[in-house]
Amino acid sequence: MYRTGHSAIPNVTFMKTILLLITVLFSSMAISSCTNDEGETEFDRINPEEEQQATIVKTEQKEKAN
Repeated sequence: MYRTGHSAIPNVTFMKTILLLITVLFSSMAISSCTNDEGETEFDRINPEEEQQATIVKTEQKEKAN
């Protein structure tokens, strides 16, 4: 019923190859899902005038809330 001897052990090289292919597949899926396709920088660059205007707007909103 059960095989014994050398033929009972599956081909280890074949199993390692399959495991390597599975690892490469999952690794490539993980790397491709982490890309930033937006094309924008993470930080917006603003000049001092825009920063001052934003501060004024925030201050006015806080005063209206109180």
